[in-house]
Amino acid sequence: MRQRGYGLSILSDLSFSALIMAGFAFVDDTDIIHSANDPHTCPFELLKQAQTALCTWEGILRATGGAIGVEDGNKDLWYFLDFKFNANKLKYNNSQELPGELVASSVDDTICTPARLNPSISRETLGKFLAMDGNQRAQI
Repeated sequence: MRQRGYGLSILSDLSFSALIMAGFAFVDDTDIIHSANDPHTCPFELLKQAQTALCTWEGILRATGGAIGVEDGNKDLWYFLDFKFNANKLKYNNSQELPGELVASSVDDTICTPARLNPSISRETLGKFLAMDGNQRAQI
């Protein structure tokens, strides 16, 4: 995925360490990550790139005998993160303010649309509830 240009590259504010990754996996759970390399990238261009990244991931899985499993509605989901200023505060856009969807093929080649969650909604991953906006409500 990194060789194809997908993933995330950031520099830690505290340690100045570079973090370059395309995702992470544990057993049968995989999270793929994609972000814009340029902060001025249009969100809808980023959405196109994310769709291409998902198709690339599907191809990699198929080449190794696997496929995306969509039988568990809590696992086939995604977040689309973008910001706006509201009353001089940075806020996440929600799905009404920034529409978009991703499409994937499942194990039996049916087309599915993974659930898109707003940044304030948590889902459990590896025993912890995480929300993209950092809130801890579900974990507590």
